[in-house]
Amino acid sequence: MHINGTQIKQLQQILLGAFPTIEELGRMVRFGLEQSLFTIAIGETLTQTVFQLISWAESHDQLERLVGG
Repeated sequence: MHINGTQIKQLQQILLGAFPTIEELGRMVRFGLEQSLFTIAIGETLTQTVFQLISWAESHDQLERLVGG
């Protein structure tokens, strides 16, 4: 699955709204993707981490699982 820049921005906003803390995002990644957030994406801010997570999911063919998570 490939998404364009507008869709990436929308997904980032959705994830930030649904998971407002790094801990909540980390739990979703662990449960939904069976990965550790801190090994696949970590930024200085939550916004950077979410962007890195989306990039990781796209490059590892995991976007559908991320969206489903």
